[in-house]
Amino acid sequence: MPQNSTSSPLIQTPPKPMPHLTAAILTSLITGIVLWYSEIQSNKRQKKDISGKYVLRASLIYKITGIVTTIIGLTFTNLMILNWNDDIQIIAPIVSGMFLIPGVAITMFYYNYRVEFDDTRITVTNWKATKKTFHWHQLSKVRYLGSLKCLYLKSSTHSTYINQDSVGFINFMEMLESQTNYTAKTLKIK
Repeated sequence: MPQNSTSSPLIQTPPKPMPHLTAAILTSLITGIVLWYSEIQSNKRQKKDISGKYVLRASLIYKITGIVTTIIGLTFTNLMILNWNDDIQIIAPIVSGMFLIPGVAITMFYYNYRVEFDDTRITVTNWKATKKTFHWHQLSKVRYLGSLKCLYLKSSTHSTYINQDSVGFINFMEMLESQTNYTAKTLKIK
């Protein structure tokens, strides 16, 4: 008996790659590169400036992240204005703000953050350009916050945070170890 010529074997098409898998891989890769670059920058040794102080600055990653996030927020804001309707009146400002506010804050951090130190004192300028000065012998508490990747410094009058991703952070740790009883090992800095 002849076979039906219209029947064809079952042709299987290969499954299409999942877009969320590609996004997850790409996000992991970008995050890994950012962390690797930050680690290299924090271990980069700084030279003293002309006044004899070390000056630590925020890593370039913060500038790039801040600018990209701000651009995304501005793009969403423009789209929101151009396509305004009652359906998006609640969610659109929230989404725009989720990118725009952190983008501006991160960019401000990059341009304002600064740690100056020498053998006698530390001056930390935070993201809002507020300066706090500490003398090494006045430090009452030093603690490493691994979840934030920063060093917490406290004296009787001030407290502040020093970002571990600061370019030249290793210089600060060497000075901290020579001026106080705290070491990278006792503070559990990785």
